[in-house]
Amino acid sequence: MVLLVLLYTLVLVIVVQYLQFRWRYRRVLALAAKLPCPPSLPLLGNALLFRGGLTNMTKQVIKYTTLYKELFCMWAGPVPVFIVTEPGDVQVILNSSNTLEKDDVYSFGRPFLGNGLLTAPVPLWKKYRRLMNPVMHPSNVETFLPVFNEVARNFVDMLMKSKEPT
Repeated sequence: MVLLVLLYTLVLVIVVQYLQFRWRYRRVLALAAKLPCPPSLPLLGNALLFRGGLTNMTKQVIKYTTLYKELFCMWAGPVPVFIVTEPGDVQVILNSSNTLEKDDVYSFGRPFLGNGLLTAPVPLWKKYRRLMNPVMHPSNVETFLPVFNEVARNFVDMLMKSKEPT
């Protein structure tokens, strides 16, 4: 009897959590329903498309970005992931003040990564972004291009030496 009550309670908690998720992300889910996306499974989403290692994952990404061209949606379980392939659209998204806040997924990395640029909330990283902007100005970055090229060539040379002939 106690086990049955615990089971019912667990099912009720799961259903309530799912309904809260659907309500909280109702606008995002409505937008995802309007976009093209590959066929997905109810609980897994498109996860099965990306099994089989890095090579297969890369092939799948290339396949779907060429198939859907601009903006499309893939599902990571019950969560939609929007994929933008047009550089102009990416620029609009990145320049928008509405897209500064990170998704809840980043909060999982906070215990391991701390409050860095990847995991920090907007008020914390925004002041550091203001400090970094002058350093990342294109004229400053261009002075480092010869250094980047030299290091990249050295890296490729090391890879070529370490690769055994087949």
